[in-house]
Amino acid sequence: MEQDVLCEPVGTIGYVDPAIEKIGGASTKSDIYSFGVVLFEILCGRNAFIENEAKRFLAPLAKYHYENNTLEDVIDPNLWKQIFARSLLTYTNIAYVVKIFWERIWNT
Repeated sequence: MEQDVLCEPVGTIGYVDPAIEKIGGASTKSDIYSFGVVLFEILCGRNAFIENEAKRFLAPLAKYHYENNTLEDVIDPNLWKQIFARSLLTYTNIAYVVKIFWERIWNT
């Protein structure tokens, strides 16, 4: 039997599940969200949160570019030289699926 365990929310800005405030604590679902952020952080070569920047949160930025087929605008340019395009596509799909999975489990 799988059970969510809520605890007092603690975390780093940019990685913290936005649903924590709504439910009053963190759970295993929160870990899924944070994992997706880490995947996109690696892909984009930037921090999940950059203070004093207009697009300071990476998660919504990555989601926007994925859904609009413009990820090339945010993917770290050095990755294009170091990884096969097919591998890069697979990685981006996995990162996005983690984000979509998180959204679906919160909406059930």
